[in-house]
Amino acid sequence: MKQVVVVFHLHEGSEPDAARLAAAEPPFDPAAAGFTRLAAYVTQREVIFVLEGEDPLWSEDKLVGDFLRPALGERLDEWRKLADVHTWPAQPLFFWEAPADE
Repeated sequence: MKQVVVVFHLHEGSEPDAARLAAAEPPFDPAAAGFTRLAAYVTQREVIFVLEGEDPLWSEDKLVGDFLRPALGERLDEWRKLADVHTWPAQPLFFWEAPADE
């Protein structure tokens, strides 16, 4: 399982709208896009998305073009009103997971 983290830096005062948008259903089928788990965290200055899957590395252009035209593009436009949107994925330097009981 791999994780990708995407961080949006919020404009001042946009936290309530960002929380509403982050809580909305994704504008695409996460399983069809290769994800097994998605999470969104909202702080006073950032929205942090954690995407998990066997190979969740993607670029915004590929995801928009392959799956979601125009649904994700429209959602990203909404985010651009609230935040500086930079979709540069970061992978964890450290990750611990308890072993599965066998």
